[in-house]
Amino acid sequence: MRYFFVIIPVLFLLSCDPSRRINMQNKSNNDVEVIFKLKEDSAKTSPFFISNSTKVNFSLKNTKPHNLAAISFGLGKWTKTSIKNIADDLESFEIKHAKDSILLTTEDQIAEYLFAKRKGTFKSRIEISFR
Repeated sequence: MRYFFVIIPVLFLLSCDPSRRINMQNKSNNDVEVIFKLKEDSAKTSPFFISNSTKVNFSLKNTKPHNLAAISFGLGKWTKTSIKNIADDLESFEIKHAKDSILLTTEDQIAEYLFAKRKGTFKSRIEISFR
């Protein structure tokens, strides 16, 4: 019986796959715009394709609850391969902020930026925060 209390939690921890997400939060005093621009040839198969446009915009306001946005990418953790696959779908990744703007136009730049933002015990979240 005492093995029951050891085995069940271990099985529970081993069987749970975390949800891969990109979380964006604006903690600054200014509005922020995040733009993912998809390549034409991979638009219809990409997880970023959430509308009929190859451009996915997120306008993050400086007030709650409009300062948060999240995108889900299924189960698992963010490995170099999974981030490269996502970056391969993108033509560009742009952040427009009053303090500074970022425009990443190559697969390697996008993958490096996203890989550096991985968080969590299982590296299942990419946290992009603006201050």
